[in-house]
Amino acid sequence: MKFEAVAEAVEGVPFITDENARYLYDLVLRERLERPLELGFAHGVGSCYVAAALDELGEDGHLTTVDLLSAREWQQPSIEELLDRIGLRDRVTIVREHTGYNWFLHREIDGRSDGGVCRPHFDFCIIDGPKNWTIDGAAFFMVDKLLTPGAIVVFDDVDWTYHWAAGHSDETDGVVHADLSDEELRTPQIRAVAELLVMQHPAYGDFVFTDGDWFLARKSPDGSAAPRTVRIEYI
Repeated sequence: MKFEAVAEAVEGVPFITDENARYLYDLVLRERLERPLELGFAHGVGSCYVAAALDELGEDGHLTTVDLLSAREWQQPSIEELLDRIGLRDRVTIVREHTGYNWFLHREIDGRSDGGVCRPHFDFCIIDGPKNWTIDGAAFFMVDKLLTPGAIVVFDDVDWTYHWAAGHSDETDGVVHADLSDEELRTPQIRAVAELLVMQHPAYGDFVFTDGDWFLARKSPDGSAAPRTVRIEYI
């Protein structure tokens, strides 16, 4: 399905920008990513662009996307409604969890483990949840076990802070702003995950920071922690 057709169907629905939507759609096509995982889907606009790119590839590509069960109350229009609009609901498995996507990752790792080894499955992962050092930092290490060699991981909202969010609400995805220290409020926690966890992980390289507030990293072609050449790009 063409990008323009999706853009028309989801026009006015938050939260992905047109620029990031284009970047995401083109990335799936260019890299031929057929088994993407999305952690945090909100209304499902990004999910629609991924599903459309999978459809455009013409293969058996399928998206698995996960969010909080309680978030369904505000997610109107819903991801189901948007996918129905573009006729691609069969391209997506929607999962809603009581406590967030890390328990989904627990279940996936458990189900794909045999003889003490987890079999990787996904070739792409978007992590776009509470933007929290503890939650998303842990999610990265869990996702890593599920990513195939050469897979790409993307984090949204690199420079977002709880200090900014505190001016708009009392909590973010269950994290109560008043419970945080000033340092926790003012630190861009996803940037910390990117720089202190992902970029220091010996199996990752090809790091990209975009002007759309995204961070991308690629797992090594053989999935190992062998000596690497690190490339950092700022778009």
